[in-house]
Formats: sequence, C-alpha cells, structure tokens
Amino acid sequence: MSIGFLNNFMHFAYTATDSERALALDIDMNIQDGMNVDDSLLQQEDFSEVLRGAIDEAISTDDIVITNNLITDPENLPQTNVHLHALRMVVALPLRGYGAIYLDKRIRQGIYSRELIERLNDFADYLIENGKTDLTIADFNSLFEDVSTA
Repeated sequence: MSIGFLNNFMHFAYTATDSERALALDIDMNIQDGMNVDDSLLQQEDFSEVLRGAIDEAISTDDIVITNNLITDPENLPQTNVHLHALRMVVALPLRGYGAIYLDKRIRQGIYSRELIERLNDFADYLIENGKTDLTIADFNSLFEDVSTA
C-alpha cells in the first residue's frame, strides 16, 4: 500500500474541490497528511467525532459520505441562526485498500457538487483498478480531465 498515493490524492482532491481543510487517513484511521488542520483542531471533540464518523463510514461501506459538521442528530438542530456561520459541508471519499480522504469547507464558501464528488470517486477507483497509484499530482490533474470527459 502506498501512502504516497493517499497523500497525493488528498492534495489533488483538496484543490479540485476548493476545500478549506483536508486529511488523508489510512485504513487503520491514522492521519497520514493534512491541509489547514492543526493539532488543536484535531483535539476538539466535535471535530474528531465528525472526522472519525465520516471516515469510518466511508471505509466500512466503501461509499462516499456527504454530511455537515453540526446537524448529525435532528434533535440537535440549532434554534437560531447563530451557529450557521460555523456550518461546514463535509465529504469523506474512500480509497479502496488505502483509506479515505476527508474534505470540508464552510457552507458560505459554497457547497460540493454531487457530480464533482462522484467524478472524484470514480477517478480514484479508476486509478486503483488500473494500477496508476504512483502518479504525481500533476499527472492526476491532466488524467482527471481525460478520464472525466471520456
């Protein structure tokens, strides 16, 4: 298993989705790389709960997880708009046999299109199935357009 592929794909997906934060976690849920995530954030219980829940579900189901960071239980819906500034869209993208990628951004910065997330998932599957896991991020960029338009 190549941690390089996991990390490179995280960097590629971070840029392709215009995310604010990203993490690459291996199959054992160990963080291998990250973007704009510091140790203090990782120590926050609410962030850790969302991160671990989304990544665990993505790895165990081998399916994309799209959620948010605040409203995981309808009983916890905010009563006012005070908390909405902190609302983030969260995506966990499984990389079969490697782990998963966590991405998030504030909703006010825009949302992830389902189409783009599914294209990224299909692209990751394509790379893994065709043994193209040793490519560079630049290679991912050019190949993503070729594979996505084919």
